[in-house]
Amino acid sequence: MASFSKRNTNKRDSVEFQIPNESENIEANITGSEINLLSAHGRTSLPFVIGWWKNYRKDENNKVDCDDEGIYECIKFNHAPPPDEIEMSTSVESCTTPGYHLKISRNTLKQRIFELMKSINASNLHYLEDIEKGRMTAEDAKTIFDTFSNMERNIAFLSAAFYGRLDLLKVLVESKADMQVSEPTEGFTPLHLSAFNDNLECASYLITCGADVNFSPEKYSALETACFHNSFRVAKLLLDSGAKINVIREIENNQHTYISTPLHSAVKANAIECVQLLISEAKTSNGNIDGECYSPLHVAAEMGHLQCLKLILESGVDPNIITPDTKNTALHLAAEGGFNECLLFLLSKGAKPDIKNSKGQIPLHLAARVQSLECVEILLSIGHCNPNTLDNDKRTPLHSAVAKTLNSVEITELLISKGGNVNQEDTYGYTPLHVAAINENTSCVTLLINNGANVVKKTKGGNTALGIIVRKAPLGLTALYKKLDTSLIVHDPEISSGKEVLMKLDFRIFLQHCQKGEIDFLKTFLDEGQKEILEHPLCQAFLHIKWEKIRKYFFARFLFYSIFVLFITIYVFVAFVICPPESNEEPYNTTNAMRDGVLQFVQKNESSFPKYNTSQMQNKSSNYNITVCGENHEKVRDGLWSLVIIITVMEALRKSYALIGCSKIKNYWCHLDNIIEWFVLISNFAISCVYIEPQKWQKEVAAFTVLFAWINLLLLVGQTPLLGSYVAMYIKVQKQFGIIFVAYSCLLIGFTLSFCVIFDTRQNFQNVIIGFIQIITFMIGALDYKALVFEEQLPKLGIASHLIFFIFILFVTIIMWNLLIGIAVRDIQAFSKLIELSLFSSWLPKYILAILRHTALISPSGYRVVLQVKPLNQQEKRLPKDILQHAYEIAKAGRRGVRSPSVTSRILSFIGSKQNSRSQLIPDGSNNESLRQEIAGNNLAISRLTEEIRQLKMMLSDIKRH
Repeated sequence: MASFSKRNTNKRDSVEFQIPNESENIEANITGSEINLLSAHGRTSLPFVIGWWKNYRKDENNKVDCDDEGIYECIKFNHAPPPDEIEMSTSVESCTTPGYHLKISRNTLKQRIFELMKSINASNLHYLEDIEKGRMTAEDAKTIFDTFSNMERNIAFLSAAFYGRLDLLKVLVESKADMQVSEPTEGFTPLHLSAFNDNLECASYLITCGADVNFSPEKYSALETACFHNSFRVAKLLLDSGAKINVIREIENNQHTYISTPLHSAVKANAIECVQLLISEAKTSNGNIDGECYSPLHVAAEMGHLQCLKLILESGVDPNIITPDTKNTALHLAAEGGFNECLLFLLSKGAKPDIKNSKGQIPLHLAARVQSLECVEILLSIGHCNPNTLDNDKRTPLHSAVAKTLNSVEITELLISKGGNVNQEDTYGYTPLHVAAINENTSCVTLLINNGANVVKKTKGGNTALGIIVRKAPLGLTALYKKLDTSLIVHDPEISSGKEVLMKLDFRIFLQHCQKGEIDFLKTFLDEGQKEILEHPLCQAFLHIKWEKIRKYFFARFLFYSIFVLFITIYVFVAFVICPPESNEEPYNTTNAMRDGVLQFVQKNESSFPKYNTSQMQNKSSNYNITVCGENHEKVRDGLWSLVIIITVMEALRKSYALIGCSKIKNYWCHLDNIIEWFVLISNFAISCVYIEPQKWQKEVAAFTVLFAWINLLLLVGQTPLLGSYVAMYIKVQKQFGIIFVAYSCLLIGFTLSFCVIFDTRQNFQNVIIGFIQIITFMIGALDYKALVFEEQLPKLGIASHLIFFIFILFVTIIMWNLLIGIAVRDIQAFSKLIELSLFSSWLPKYILAILRHTALISPSGYRVVLQVKPLNQQEKRLPKDILQHAYEIAKAGRRGVRSPSVTSRILSFIGSKQNSRSQLIPDGSNNESLRQEIAGNNLAISRLTEEIRQLKMMLSDIKRH
């Protein structure tokens, strides 16, 4: 046997080049000489370095190179953020076998034989062309082949067998050519090449000359090569000559090892005659048609070869055999390939559609993933598959259907009509709505929302479906606003039983997924920065009714906390101000301040007070102090502290319930009111004067305790509808002021240091920190120019002090302070709706919740979700008049079939907005009207195109059947 090594072979494989996008950058590296250039010139060459850097690319060749695979290297800048896409790799990997899709063409074999001769002797290539075109005769061949070396003669032997030159084969056999010579890639011998080209005469001659019909140097036997091109006659000859039908070989790919036989190759090539021949031969010789691993049945189903599939199943093969590695049946492979005819035939032969593979998937999962509408219909109608079957990741076929956009709408609609659960969560908490939004499948997002998908559902990572929709599929929000509009229904007097116009407000959209509270739907919109939904009359009516239901509990809590703050304030003043505890240092309190002030006034004006002297005044002040702080002082102080501690424990228990019931601890501590209230509760124990000796720091902590207690009461006031907008406005101004203050802090620090230098003799500017505080007071206009510059008791200052003071007035007092005052406070109306209605923890005892349920909830029962009002009746007081009027207009527009202008205008405001940004409503103008008309026209064109594509698919299906 002769063997050849492949040398100097030219790679003729096609190379794909990847052109970078505009967003991709090329990394520029600075060479050593350029670094030396920078260090040599140093700081004195800054203009030169800047100019060199701007012209850096001009100095070099503008060509940007990539690697051998056409991949450009990206800039390394910090770490990329984690993807927000769903991890579906375990569910969407292909079930097909890459090794069974390899095809060998005549051109490939011809090129390999030419490259083999070229690697040995390139000057003899023209002889191969003469063999191909028939210009070389047997007489010429004998003379020519005598001059060839053994290797060259063997290559000519392969070429003659490949082109079916029987006359040349006889000459080469007489010249002692190696009968088992093979090309190095596929291992094809002359017998393989003759069988591959269905050349019966050459194959018969080679077998007569002693060629081994079972010889397989590399991958394939001669019988398999005969099956590649359905060479029935050669296959029959090989079988009659003793070719083995059960020759087993292993095919390895990156993950698995598969078993292949000649029957596998015949099915792969769709060689129907060879398949029939091999099946009949296997029955005669008691061969195994099923195979040992990946059977011919799986190959036929995977490649969609219906005739081969019929032949195999009619021979008695079990249609439910599975592969040992992936546990796939033929039904799985046919569904993943989208072969509906194979699917129908398998079901007719008893294939079970509910068998799961190694990933827990049934064929319906795979058919939905590859967007095969016909296969999905067959599996649901004929196979009676359960559309809610879960795989190993707890995903249904709906998860797979919405991941792509080809036929996703039709498949999703079909699955839902068969009972598919639109709110099924997978292992990571993703519902089909999450998956559709991640893949920017707006049509499926709309369809799922219209069928009751929960937009406020959170994944285990904390991402709501609404948040993903806002970022990746904002047009899907149209369905939400349509649902809000359609929830307002008007009944005319002619239709309704009464004589008045009746309007129904259906709150089902808020209450159907309210496991965490009735306002969870609206709260999610606020968390995602979409406050505009609160302006819809249905939302306003819902919030109004909700406030009417719970305001008695809110005011009870407000009263309780007000009493708590009042007791804290009284205790602090009694313990630290009015009657301070005894200490080494005399505390500065109200009594001492009054006494010191009176004494100083009397001493300065002693002549005006002839009846009194200093000692008399001191004695009277001491008698006053004794009167106020008598023997019952400690009892009063201890009683107040005990009462404060009792209320503190009650508040701490309530806050603890809220902390335990919070889904994420991080989110709990992100709320300022929680931090402030916990500080107040903890500091109440720290300022005790009962069990510990009073310390100086306790008085300072007590001051902050009182301050934060009243601030928290302010935040509680901000949760009322009447005053909430003003508190929210105040907090908003604080945030904007903080941002601008940080931006101009360098200016303030600069003036502080400058004043400390120029006014160093003034007491206010002898310390930098005190000076900065004085600068802040100057900024608000509290200027004393005469006291600062023209102080009589201090040395006079120069012209620089006047100039710096003038610059300060101009830059800070006039410009900066007026800039801060002029901050625009926007979205005041939206702030009035930001009401925290979650006053109760879900961890309260059940019997308490049972009592509060019928008084605090809008819908204690799941059946009570509709409110019926009379919008035109003047005595209707259950809802405000403006809400009733707005709702009535939307309901009338919906009844006439006219789209509400609020829908498109609000959705258009979402497009182009950043995540969690304040979306501004786009007014209804001529531009918006034209844009709405253009969108409507595009939607109509898309609908027509979809219908044409559907008709074209039906035509193609009919052509395939016939």
